[in-house]
Amino acid sequence: MEDSSRTIVKAGDSRDRIWALLGMAADTEVLGIVPNYAATNSCTAVYCDATRAMIASGHVDILAFSQWSKTEPNVPSWVPDWREEVKQPFGQLPWDTPYSASGSAKFLKHLGQIVPFLHLKINGFLVDSIESLRPQCNKGERLSMQHRHEACTYLQDIMSLCQISNEKLVKSGIEIYPDPSVRETAYQRVPVADLYSTGFVRGATLDECRLGHEEVVTDYIQRKNHGPSAGAPVTNTFRSYYIMMGQQIERRPFVTVKGFVGLAPKHVEEGDIIVIFPGARFPYVLRGCDDEMYMLVGETFVHGIMYGEFMTKDCKMQEFVLK
Repeated sequence: MEDSSRTIVKAGDSRDRIWALLGMAADTEVLGIVPNYAATNSCTAVYCDATRAMIASGHVDILAFSQWSKTEPNVPSWVPDWREEVKQPFGQLPWDTPYSASGSAKFLKHLGQIVPFLHLKINGFLVDSIESLRPQCNKGERLSMQHRHEACTYLQDIMSLCQISNEKLVKSGIEIYPDPSVRETAYQRVPVADLYSTGFVRGATLDECRLGHEEVVTDYIQRKNHGPSAGAPVTNTFRSYYIMMGQQIERRPFVTVKGFVGLAPKHVEEGDIIVIFPGARFPYVLRGCDDEMYMLVGETFVHGIMYGEFMTKDCKMQEFVLK
């Protein structure tokens, strides 16, 4: 179909969304994906095989492209359905993100018992479970600088979760962060997931998060008390902070049992767990099922562990089966 601005070419066979790219892939032989147009080779089977092959070759963050709501219910939670619109995780592609949650830990191909093709067996490190949630920013609607009240409500929600985290520290005496400044800056960094917009998205500095947060709050208070003309100047940090808050509208703020604060996909539930897979740049949220397997909920931002901080010698790896 065509319009005045773009041309969209649709694959006649949905399996070609994988196979048509093999000629351009530098690691085709490593992936071991071979086109098979037999009628018995379903699109779901092709997508499962391709996703498993990419993960086995070290591209673990292909998981970040798997959407929770799938048109085809038989597509596993861990498999991207390339027939649908696939949103970029945190507004970024995995190879562009500044995150490196698994640090230097490399993906190790699982050599144990083979599971059915609709399942994925993968090792990971359990971080914690989600205890409490707050609503999406602006109820999940597009956020602009006209939504100053909604933006500050979002900031207040995250501040309340940070206060819960602080209370957990007082009660337990156990500090989950190696550096106290990480706790002190959480309420400024979580709302934008440590990101900054300069036309493209990059990692934000501590000062950029601090200034952006201060300017947004100051602007709201001044406008509320003295009218719209009394708002703060729209600086680059002010504008970026709004843009990056707007990138998080598909997510909900949370606090975990131990006190980690972050942002998870909007369909997250209390009791879901956070896991880091070796080789992954994002942590992931999983939901336990009655059969001791898990559903992939999606990638997540967890303040204080996005750059490998959680990956210490005390981490214990365990096995997860996703379906």
